[in-house]
Amino acid sequence: MADKVYKFLNPLGIQDSVTLYPLALRLDRLNGKNIMFNMLVQVESELLIPLQKILRNNYPEVHWNMRESGPPISEDEIRNSDALIQGVAF
Repeated sequence: MADKVYKFLNPLGIQDSVTLYPLALRLDRLNGKNIMFNMLVQVESELLIPLQKILRNNYPEVHWNMRESGPPISEDEIRNSDALIQGVAF
């Protein structure tokens, strides 16, 4: 029995390292801010479309840039936005 060697694989596997990024700072106020609402919708969304209407009605002082799925967000759109809300529905 002393001659036998048993080999086992680690069930956790080998974990690749990942780069962590801090969360973005919160806006101090919403009045007059440019906020992009980007909807990545694969099918008709019963949640994101009403949410879009509620946000416009409840925050009329915000300049909303509403986008639907399409080309990726451009650098100009990123520079001109103070915040991003991204909704995903499948």
